[in-house]
Amino acid sequence: MTRTARLKLQLTCFVLVHLPLIAVAAAALPRGAYQLVGIAFAATLVAAICVWAVLGRALSPERASAA
Repeated sequence: MTRTARLKLQLTCFVLVHLPLIAVAAAALPRGAYQLVGIAFAATLVAAICVWAVLGRALSPERASAA
């Protein structure tokens, strides 16, 4: 997999992981539940960083040649 294709896949997954945050924000912000949005943002950010790192390692050329 080329570096560009891997980066596109990582960015797509990064965006997809943030979709639940958008749903929580849409439901919670009109009610003034800012703490809930903050917690959801933190959890989403951690998940997105983990997905980014795992995909980067799993799809790296060094790993593919070792297999």
